[in-house]
Amino acid sequence: MSKTDLVETLSNYLVQRGDYLAQVIGADLQALTNLAPNSLLGVEQRTNGQISPLTSSKSANPLSTNSDQQQELLQTIEYQPLTPDINEPADISESLLQLVEERTGFPKATLSLQLRLLDDLNLDSIKAAELVASAAKRLGVAGKLDPSLLANAKLTDLIATLKVAVTQTELLTLPKPQTALAANTSNNSNWVRNFTIDLVPQPLPIEPSENWLLAKVLIVADIVESPIVASLSLQLQQLGAKVESISYQQISEKESKEEEYSHYLAILPQNSTSASLPLAQMTLRLKSIAQPNAQPGTCIAYLQFGGGDFGRSTGQPDGCCAAAFARSLHLERADWRVRVIDLATEIEANRAAKLAIAEIGRTKAISTVGYNTNCVRQVIQARLQQPIEYQKRSLYWSNQDVVLVTGGAKGITAECALAFAQSTGVKMALVGRSAVPVTTDKTSEIAQTLARFQAAGLTCNYYPCDRDPS
Repeated sequence: MSKTDLVETLSNYLVQRGDYLAQVIGADLQALTNLAPNSLLGVEQRTNGQISPLTSSKSANPLSTNSDQQQELLQTIEYQPLTPDINEPADISESLLQLVEERTGFPKATLSLQLRLLDDLNLDSIKAAELVASAAKRLGVAGKLDPSLLANAKLTDLIATLKVAVTQTELLTLPKPQTALAANTSNNSNWVRNFTIDLVPQPLPIEPSENWLLAKVLIVADIVESPIVASLSLQLQQLGAKVESISYQQISEKESKEEEYSHYLAILPQNSTSASLPLAQMTLRLKSIAQPNAQPGTCIAYLQFGGGDFGRSTGQPDGCCAAAFARSLHLERADWRVRVIDLATEIEANRAAKLAIAEIGRTKAISTVGYNTNCVRQVIQARLQQPIEYQKRSLYWSNQDVVLVTGGAKGITAECALAFAQSTGVKMALVGRSAVPVTTDKTSEIAQTLARFQAAGLTCNYYPCDRDPS
């Protein structure tokens, strides 16, 4: 192969794969003095005149004259594809490689199962998701996978996921009772996704420490003389902070404008008896330190004792319920620093105080973390599930079932209720705060909702209900 032929081959390849201008590529490739014909002659013979895909197309720059990058280009062209794993199902591997060849233009013989869709095959996120969806459709598992979650997977990982989906689909058989109407799931929108809440171990990030010399901390607890309050007060004072400790009763009597603090720390009940407070009393404790007049940058922190996993292991989630309130507080006051630290009761008071102070001193706007009995730091993360992971349930609806929907007579909830009733035939009991519309009022949204149910031949009644005694 002459140098001219080589330049033309590389130029055509880069035009096709990178949307570069042929004139610019041709001019720059002529400057690659190390691309002598003899140095690449053996490469052409080994690859049968075909150029393999870049192993890292987004990091390599073939237009640079840097000798190291030229060497990387040479190694890329000499790239030898890995032999497919003999344990992988041949039909799935073959089907996927064929599809990749169709979508990318790379010959199958040059493809490695270690290539990633985005990083190595020059696909954008949309095209990568389309490729995954097409592969699933060819294998009869369309809708069983979320293509967006596999957009940058390796081909070998994608094959393994497709194999699981195919296997589970072949094994699934659910009996359908004759007396009930099964929910129609054939037209379900595949943008709806289930997710799980996982606790993931994560070390404390390294951040600049807080200047406690400028801090004024208010600690609120049921028992001011408790070991955890004493340890927190002592350690914060040793760091240079001014600390005041009061009870929940005292803070309820304290004037909100009487004194301002840089940090508010609420210690929630520790033992099982006091942790089972009525919801109203627990809510008052959470609200007690959320002072509306607090300045931007104020830290609002809750220290609770749910085992380090927010009540999962203790079986008492009602005693460690600050996380949801804290997230709502963060949405309302994004200029505050909001913290929830969930601790195992077995952690010694001095150690617990040290862990809490480290979390309180961080700069992050919102943080919910737990420390288990081994003081392992865990954070809450939501994880999307692949549809193939969804647990199939033998749950069927009929016109013998009644579904109660709160706030279901207006807006999007009414639309969902109507769609569900049309799909299953169930009877609907819609509950809301609005009064029952008069029969002659055809403009009422509630009346229009009820009329649509009636027109569809469905049973639906509306019931006014307001928990406010006033």
